[in-house]
Amino acid sequence: MRISAAPLTAKRHAVFLAACLLLCLFAGAISGCGYRFAGSAENRIRPDDTVWVSFIKNETASTIAQTALRRAVLDELHAMRGVVPTGTKEEADIQISGMLTGYTAMAVSYSSIDQVKEYRIRISVMFEAKRKGETKPFWKGTVQATQDYPIFSDLALQSYASDAALVAASKKLAEKLVIAIESAY
Repeated sequence: MRISAAPLTAKRHAVFLAACLLLCLFAGAISGCGYRFAGSAENRIRPDDTVWVSFIKNETASTIAQTALRRAVLDELHAMRGVVPTGTKEEADIQISGMLTGYTAMAVSYSSIDQVKEYRIRISVMFEAKRKGETKPFWKGTVQATQDYPIFSDLALQSYASDAALVAASKKLAEKLVIAIESAY
């Protein structure tokens, strides 16, 4: 006499479907508690948005950092989302402000005779993004970026390398900012 395994398989299938249904209901209940997918409509930057990036407040010794950062944020928003800047803060759909809170340069590599070969610049900026007419920011956070650059004995070349590293770090930071704004939840 042979026993069929079909009724047992049908029971397992029914239990599996019931467990999946309960899991879906549980996930729906959790999403009502404030959880949502990243990149929701409220923090999405649209191509038809306009932007105003305020001059970045500078609490460091760098004299050109705020200009490099502002330009990088405007360029990155245009490159990644097609967003264009406005002439005034009041005209903008999105207003971004920030404060440069950290600017450091430290040695990261040395020669065989223990002389510095490369420096690393690290910048840290606290940003806020607001929608037109709103006082509460829809995104707020700190973004950091680094960039290495070589050492030169010529002071002019050294200054150029340092400034170029700042521009490169600013570009990285601006890219991280756009991604952070859109993926915040």
